Amino acid sequence: MRKPQEDWRIIRTVRRLLQELAWVRIEGIALRELEKGHSIGLDFFRVAHTALRGDRLLRLVRIFEDRRDVASFWYVYRCRSKAIRPILERSDVTVRSLQSLSTKLKLIRDKTFVHIDKDGVWDPAQLYRAAGVKGKEVHQAVNAVWRALRKLEREMGETPLQVGRYSGKDIRTLFKARDSYSRGSITKEHQSRE
Repeated sequence: MRKPQEDWRIIRTVRRLLQELAWVRIEGIALRELEKGHSIGLDFFRVAHTALRGDRLLRLVRIFEDRRDVASFWYVYRCRSKAIRPILERSDVTVRSLQSLSTKLKLIRDKTFVHIDKDGVWDPAQLYRAAGVKGKEVHQAVNAVWRALRKLEREMGETPLQVGRYSGKDIRTLFKARDSYSRGSITKEHQSRE
């Protein structure tokens, strides 16, 4: 039996959201590892941290944007709320808490991240503080929505999206290499290859 056009749109949206969520999760791991180390001035680690934070925020905005003309989590939720709501409730994440996160992300998006608000230009950090997005809130929301969409993916008969595992251990290795290089403990043989 052929699936109707709307089902294909939902399936494609679920797949795209799962890809976005996978990157949000991976970037979260990388950011935590980067925060364990330290930057030396304006080095690669500071640049990488800033880039990952921005990319992660943009992905969160994409996932949780609540507009009728956008294929976000809320589109899938409106179409399949009976399947999604129980999974969220088992995760101790409510629809109301996800709506609250969406509202907070919209404030950041509209006032400083995508647009530069005339009044907010004086203190962009204040806009982030006013939004009040907390790391734990994001972590719980991302994991709950991930589980809900994975279950919906299976229920719709789709082959699960393949996502690799990332531990962030390579970042620790890079910090160690940078520190060894800074102390001059890299061998002359290695230096001559550069």
